Amino acid sequence: MPWQTFVQGLYRPADAGLIWSQRPPRWWWSLLLLVLPLILLSVTVQVQLLQMFPPDIPEQGWPVLHRWAMYMALTSLAAAFALALVASLLADAFDGRADLDAAMAAVAVAMVPLAAARMTSALPLGVWLSTGLLAWAAWLLYQGLGPALCFRTGRAAHLFASLMGMLLCALAVGWQLRDLIPGAAPAVRMGRLWLV
Repeated sequence: MPWQTFVQGLYRPADAGLIWSQRPPRWWWSLLLLVLPLILLSVTVQVQLLQMFPPDIPEQGWPVLHRWAMYMALTSLAAAFALALVASLLADAFDGRADLDAAMAAVAVAMVPLAAARMTSALPLGVWLSTGLLAWAAWLLYQGLGPALCFRTGRAAHLFASLMGMLLCALAVGWQLRDLIPGAAPAVRMGRLWLV
């Protein structure tokens, strides 16, 4: 059952990755039935918590929350799919096997602690907990992608380094695109709200 494998991926991602290398769920199944609900839940809870615990940023840096939530949900969904797609496309370059279905399953499992990190980051002292959850998400992604895409020992580290470089580039681009969000004035782009 796919759900049992996803739960196993939270504490034994390498074993789950071996299962996905043989019998992965379809990529759209992982994206629509696991990733999308996680994103919608985390964004909704985060907006509610931000209303209860407003971040310490100037008023002109405060976004229109419902528009910001739509922006975050759409960009997060696109980022999850892009991460799985790039991992699958890079697999051949690192002597693995290109498989979007298996890559999307590994990304979907990593989205669980990532969604939790988004929600806890809105709490007053949640930044430390969210940092730990982000580290857990990175570990799940690293441990799950290697077996899922059939990498030989040592090759998964090269793929993971490439993916982290891609994520840093995406962060740099996203940092600039925040001007598109109502309230994200360039002069006040500081605070934990924008770092999530």
